[in-house]
Amino acid sequence: AFGDLMVRGPFAVKTANPLSFAVPGQNRSLLLRVVYPDPEAASEPFPLVLFSHGGQSSKDSYNAVAEHWASHGIVTILPTHFDSDSLKYNAGEVITEKLLQGRIDDLDSILDHIKEISADAPGLREMIDLKHIAAGGHGFGSLPALVLGGLSYRNPDGRMVNARDARVKALVAYNGIGPLPFLGADWNKISLPVFAASGTARS
Repeated sequence: AFGDLMVRGPFAVKTANPLSFAVPGQNRSLLLRVVYPDPEAASEPFPLVLFSHGGQSSKDSYNAVAEHWASHGIVTILPTHFDSDSLKYNAGEVITEKLLQGRIDDLDSILDHIKEISADAPGLREMIDLKHIAAGGHGFGSLPALVLGGLSYRNPDGRMVNARDARVKALVAYNGIGPLPFLGADWNKISLPVFAASGTARS
């Protein structure tokens, strides 16, 4: 039934995977999947979604969604965060505040280096519209997007921090979670358009 609702758009879809991005100031690289419309069929740059995966998941678990968006003219950059099972992370070995901080840092680094990242995806250089960027995620991955959209969070030092990033113009949340003890209650600070989807069915 879900497949019937995903009406493919007019663009052919390209994927650059994996791209390896050195995170500034950290001794690690961030693996990225970039899914995008064929630039040869476009006359103007594409909007972008940064998408943070769910707990213990990876950049490779959301291909159907990213390819659907790409067919409709949207670029998606999907990082694999350090708390991914694919990187041998053991659940519970890092406090939640540190996990969230790491994801926020990942998305910030991508935002800071979009031009360099797009240059590594064949044909995509200069084809991302930097004025139309959304942050999104699934489950735990929705939290860094909300933080970039204006929701405060408790960092690993215990301080409440607001890390609103003005480059983010919209939010996307699949099965978003909250409220949580390490999140602020200042939801009124989120004034961006938000697409939120969830459900109650269990398999």
